[in-house]
Amino acid sequence: MPAEPMRVAVVSRVDVVANGLVSILSSDRVDVVVVPDPVTAAALRPTVVVYDVSDGSAARLEGLDGAVALGLPVVVVVAERRPELLAEIAVAHRVAVVSVSMSAQTIVEAVTVAATGRAQPAMIPVESVPGLTLSAREAQVLVLIGRGLSNHEIAERLFLSINSVKTYVRTLYRKIGVVRRSQAVVWAARHGFATELRETAAEPQRTQ
Repeated sequence: MPAEPMRVAVVSRVDVVANGLVSILSSDRVDVVVVPDPVTAAALRPTVVVYDVSDGSAARLEGLDGAVALGLPVVVVVAERRPELLAEIAVAHRVAVVSVSMSAQTIVEAVTVAATGRAQPAMIPVESVPGLTLSAREAQVLVLIGRGLSNHEIAERLFLSINSVKTYVRTLYRKIGVVRRSQAVVWAARHGFATELRETAAEPQRTQ
């Protein structure tokens, strides 16, 4: 028997974004429905919830908690392709995040990966390097490396232990193919990660 199609619930109040997501995600194997809120989405028992916060309203960001509480894979859609913003939301809510300015292929891949349940949550696609994704923490660390912060400064900024930061840095270097910090700084600048890291509104979690 053929596998049942994947069901995607798009939670959006912005018609242009909602229609765009339906166009991008719909196929013979993917059913997409637009709903106004997470409660309505839950009633549909979707495979994945795509939650749109591209209008930037505080209410939509606060509503993320309701979407996450469904216990289903969630992909958040934001307006700007800013690695530090994507990482902040991903860390705070433990979800995958994409931007409306990313390519259709990148968005489809993010939703497809989320649907499998096998990938670790909070992954940030690096669109300039096809196939490369960073964890939200790795993206945060890369942003701060690009700004010239030391490991100790990064640990203080992100409320991590120095050993955790060193682990993230090693994994990050391996993923982006560098061996020295100076190379990582150049890589960050070339791929859009050398930007200001805004403070997240969520309470920071201390990680040992």
